[in-house]
Amino acid sequence: MTITSYFKDIKNISTDLISETADLKKNLDNVKFELEYAKMTTTDIKKDIKEYQFQAKPRLKTIHEQVTKIQNELSQ
Repeated sequence: MTITSYFKDIKNISTDLISETADLKKNLDNVKFELEYAKMTTTDIKKDIKEYQFQAKPRLKTIHEQVTKIQNELSQ
């Protein structure tokens, strides 16, 4: 191996490293973007669940009351 080929190899390795670093930065930026999107989606899902629970509780209470009423009527 000559000194010239050694320096060419180092130059190629450096070029590859710079390219890979740029790709890594781009991919990391994509992950950060997707993470923020996932956080917003999670927040929206939690909000929807709370709204559903708020709407479902009175309905479930009415259903339980009706079940109790029917059971009482059937037992008479």
